[in-house]
Amino acid sequence: MFRAGPSLQFRRAYFFLWLLAYLAIYYGFKESLPEKYGRDAGFLADVMEIGRLADTSFSTMAAIYGALPGWFLPHLPAFVGGVSLWVILSYVRSYQTMLLLFVLLPPYLLLNFLYPSKETLVAIMALAVYAACRKIKGTLPVFLVILALYVPYGIFIRQYYLLILAVFTAIFLIMRTNSIVWMLLACAGIVALALIPNEVYFQIQSPRDAIYAQLSSGSNLFVRTCFPNPLPPDNAFNFLVNTLYGLLVLFVPFIIGQSVNEVLLLINVAAYAAMVYYGLKHMRGGAQLPYMLFIGHILTQAQFEPDLGSYMRHFSSVFVLIAPALPFLFAPQPVQQKDRAAATIAA
Repeated sequence: MFRAGPSLQFRRAYFFLWLLAYLAIYYGFKESLPEKYGRDAGFLADVMEIGRLADTSFSTMAAIYGALPGWFLPHLPAFVGGVSLWVILSYVRSYQTMLLLFVLLPPYLLLNFLYPSKETLVAIMALAVYAACRKIKGTLPVFLVILALYVPYGIFIRQYYLLILAVFTAIFLIMRTNSIVWMLLACAGIVALALIPNEVYFQIQSPRDAIYAQLSSGSNLFVRTCFPNPLPPDNAFNFLVNTLYGLLVLFVPFIIGQSVNEVLLLINVAAYAAMVYYGLKHMRGGAQLPYMLFIGHILTQAQFEPDLGSYMRHFSSVFVLIAPALPFLFAPQPVQQKDRAAATIAA
């Protein structure tokens, strides 16, 4: 059975079962789920009711959602989640992938598509990047689309998305240069790190320590997998150590937690890493850019992500970016020509 692969009809039935299950939870049972799934969305709803606070990402998102028709906003996450499901499941080519998605899709849907939130807009941006790769020929136009999406989002909503964009651009330049130029860029990067004021490092990484201190000082909000920086983020060396430690914890979650949740997170991390690997290996031209962008997300999260649950929500929100690599995960032989053509979406 595993050797033959599912038929088109079976894959369609698989998609509709996932869609029906998701919509049933969204419209029938989401209020009975644990409070953690709607915590940020609940705060966003409060901001929409009381008006603008200080210049925060929640205030900006509240203004954006407040401009939408009242009847449409409650259905927006379901619409975005349904479209995202269709994109992801259109790349299923094996029974093994179908089984793997029983681990990948529940956190993706439950953490990102139950309520209007900041992640809803991020998922829309991911769909826009995916559509650009499908419709636009050439690397530079796709690169410009990513800039056009991430720059306004970074300026008006989440400033760290500008850092994601900077890391993505660095990866893009490194991967398109030879080894000598790559080494020169790496040396220039090291020099730049040494010249950056220490206040910048503190601004980037201190939120992790601030959140950890808040949650460990008698706060009613208990987060089991919250963790601090090992060193004060006040110089370049400590910044690099904290970054490496953050990557280690995020890629090997058993360091700070030993439960079924950490097992599921590790499977998710391994699957996403495999998709990035195969995407960069098999894609060409503009089709490689979403995988570089995803790496930008992960490397940026390593700077300040305060807990494993927040990490899973943030990296899974852009699953659509790397979904075209799904056919490569369990291919027993080189992917068939038609699947390779479908996966290489903007060569």
